[in-house]
Amino acid sequence: MGLVKGRVRVKAQRGSLARPLAICLPLLAWSLGAFAQLASSSPELVSVNRSGRAGNYASAAPAMSSDGRFVAFFSDASDLVTGDTNEMRDVFLRDRLLGRTERISLSDSGAQANGPSHRGGDNPAISADGSIVAFDSDATNLVTGDTNRVTDVFVRLRTLGRTERVSLSSSGAEGNGPSSSPSIDATGRFVAFQALANNLVAGDTNGASDIFVRDREQGTTEGACGSVQGNGPSSHPALSADARFVAFASAASNLVPNDTNGALDVFVCDRATGTVELVSRNSNGEIGNGDSILPSISADGRFVAFKSIATNLVPNDRNGLVDVFVHDRLTKQTQRVSVSFLGRDSNGTSFAPAIDCSGRFVAFGSEATNLVTEDFNQVASLFVRDLVAQRTFLIDVNAFGEQANAAVLDVAPALSCEPLLAAYSSLATNLAPGDLNEHADVYVQGNLVPTCRTDADCRDNNRCTEDRCGNDGLCVFHPITCEPIDACHDAGTCDPNTGLCSSPPKPEGAACDDGNLCTEGDRCVAGSCVGEAVECTGADGCHDPGQCDPATGLCPNPRPDGTPCSDGNLCTRDDRCVAGRCRAEPIDCSTADGCHDQGQCDPATGLCPNPQPDGSPCNDGNLCTRNDQCQQSLCRGTAIDCSQADGCHDPGQCDPATGLCPNPRPDGTPCSDANLCTIGDRCEQSLCVGTPKDCSTTDGCHDVGACNPATGLCPNPRPDGTPCSDANLCTIDDRCIESVCVGTPKDCSTTGGGCHDPGTCDPRTGECPNQRPDGTPCSTGPFCLVDEVCTGGFCGGGQSRNCDNGIFCDGVESCNEELRQCVSAGSPCSSSEVCIESEQACATPTAPVNPTPTVTPSSPTPTATFLGPLDRDACSCDLDPGAPRSRTAGLIWLSGALALWWRGRRRTAEDTRISASVPSK
Repeated sequence: MGLVKGRVRVKAQRGSLARPLAICLPLLAWSLGAFAQLASSSPELVSVNRSGRAGNYASAAPAMSSDGRFVAFFSDASDLVTGDTNEMRDVFLRDRLLGRTERISLSDSGAQANGPSHRGGDNPAISADGSIVAFDSDATNLVTGDTNRVTDVFVRLRTLGRTERVSLSSSGAEGNGPSSSPSIDATGRFVAFQALANNLVAGDTNGASDIFVRDREQGTTEGACGSVQGNGPSSHPALSADARFVAFASAASNLVPNDTNGALDVFVCDRATGTVELVSRNSNGEIGNGDSILPSISADGRFVAFKSIATNLVPNDRNGLVDVFVHDRLTKQTQRVSVSFLGRDSNGTSFAPAIDCSGRFVAFGSEATNLVTEDFNQVASLFVRDLVAQRTFLIDVNAFGEQANAAVLDVAPALSCEPLLAAYSSLATNLAPGDLNEHADVYVQGNLVPTCRTDADCRDNNRCTEDRCGNDGLCVFHPITCEPIDACHDAGTCDPNTGLCSSPPKPEGAACDDGNLCTEGDRCVAGSCVGEAVECTGADGCHDPGQCDPATGLCPNPRPDGTPCSDGNLCTRDDRCVAGRCRAEPIDCSTADGCHDQGQCDPATGLCPNPQPDGSPCNDGNLCTRNDQCQQSLCRGTAIDCSQADGCHDPGQCDPATGLCPNPRPDGTPCSDANLCTIGDRCEQSLCVGTPKDCSTTDGCHDVGACNPATGLCPNPRPDGTPCSDANLCTIDDRCIESVCVGTPKDCSTTGGGCHDPGTCDPRTGECPNQRPDGTPCSTGPFCLVDEVCTGGFCGGGQSRNCDNGIFCDGVESCNEELRQCVSAGSPCSSSEVCIESEQACATPTAPVNPTPTVTPSSPTPTATFLGPLDRDACSCDLDPGAPRSRTAGLIWLSGALALWWRGRRRTAEDTRISASVPSK
């Protein structure tokens, strides 16, 4: 339905332009020229302002009309249209034909929204003809009566300048919970959305988000699956073109029987029959064993694309990563979309998909680098998979064929119906002119994949080609091959006017075969093949001397078949004895293989026409060869040797169907290729492969030159440990090792002592996530190390903890890491000495002095007692209970205290006795 409406609308526009042709010829020429560029292969920047420059802030999440003319997206930019002063995220639409950008998130009066739109980051939705855009917004001024203070879903009728709210009940009541993530049918009549509100339909008691469908014409709202209510939250609906089918993700386990995986699944509701189908299952019907989310549905509802972490949806899914899948609801078959160019596991996570109207093409972003043969930019890229041809195409490249210099966003792209265009969000700055904002932008790209469907779509008006539509959807124009009529005529050429072949005779003396077993050296003479009698001299190494047997064509004592020989013909190869005569395979120059042009072998040189230099890369079409290179104008590969185990396979033979040795180890497994001039040896497709040491440029560890295979070193190697630079911002402490600069990967997996968040190093900046400024205080953990600071994202520096408490009589204090405390070494004085803190010295104590007491009869109080050297002022008595004490000082202090106590006790007793003996007055 969407495809048909798109075609009708384009036709009407062209007709309306044709009517005033006589008076508006310049406008017509400009419009048709712009329209012709709608399917250009060069990326078009659509999140632009009136001057054609990228917006001053990020734009993302596109939706596209059926014909690709209109692209809706959200943006935080404030300069895409005039008068944008709300400083909030808005929804915009770009008319690619007229080159105009308009704001969608407006009220009927044109007032800008007082709240952000698409705060959750989902895509807006657009009708097939681009006249209606659905979006969600927190604004309360887009329609009258918006008082619920939650996110609502709206549609903007562009041609009428009117905005409607659709997240309403059938009675018109606004939702009592947030609504978001709209999807719209081809006509714009039906809008599906997710909502946490429980008052949009009667009986909504599950307390979870559900999927609803609003019929704008009837003003009614119903659950996507009728009265079926899930026991878990549902999200991200996708409507088919006629709104009959609704795909969505859900954690509910009661929508279909036997849903026991405890994971998010993708479902499709048939609104006509009320049935629910779980589609995130494999071709045998087994439900996925991991979360599946973010569905996209074809126009007829047959095909559903989604991303999933499940590993059982297809056989041999061993990468443990999020992949993109497509389920065919008619055949019940599921296939993986995000596969390598060899049809195997991808090596990176893939993002939310978008499927085209026909269900043949799927667009998705991915961090994988092995989906196509030449993905070199090391960032997430956009791909399109042709499910019929089973081919994947890299999309985000500029007009010069350069790959994007930054990643696509992890948000669903959009595909138009016809022509097939892709809209996507990217951080790249090299895809189109005018992208100078260094923020995410929205692009449209055409000519994604070949589009022929039948042979009739391919016509080059050349009678000398066979025109056909290949299995991959690409027009193939095979030149008609004019075969020679006999052994003494060359292949002719086709006359493009008649389609007939010429039949030129071979030059006199050209090689041929006259059919006589006992002739050789057959040559063309006057257009006929004439051979010379075989002389069995034994000179070719395939027989003994004698006579040829005319019945067998054999000379005496023929050598075993396969014995090497030479037939004396440069235009043959692999000469071997066959039936007693030297036979060889003629060099075939009839088709180009990357090493020569089409033509005939030159008998004087044995080379095909226009031979490429020996060593030029090529492809011999044999999976069981590698390092294919041109040799004497032919493509030759080195046979894969599986005879001995190299850590990447078991001994055996190469499998011609896969090109792998027996029991291949996983790619990336460390191994040794026995080549000293390679590094980083690892298993790749069952073989041990190392990266050649690059000695062509100096990195501070060697001179420019070639690696020495005897030593594995570059010329003039610097000593191991010499500082160098490996030009990798994410390595540190770069040092020369075996003449190559090697750095230690910067470990961002932990916090680095509090100097960054856990994550991975950013190769563009060399910084860990949220890296703290240099000089920020930090700690690596040791108790005895203090004053550490952040440097380059890692904690270091610092100095030893000072444990000196300033007390002389404690002795020397040191830091004990095991006890995590400062420990005193004890008094500096000997056991016979007393430490005097005030003097900062050790002293020898003197004997106590006992003076005669003075008796006072009237009072029992004794006279003063002299404490001598044990006086408090003379002893080392540290009254700080927390300070460390030496055992010697403690014993001296205790002995003195006991002596004083005993002396006082005796003095008191003596005074009492004397007082009792003196008579009172």
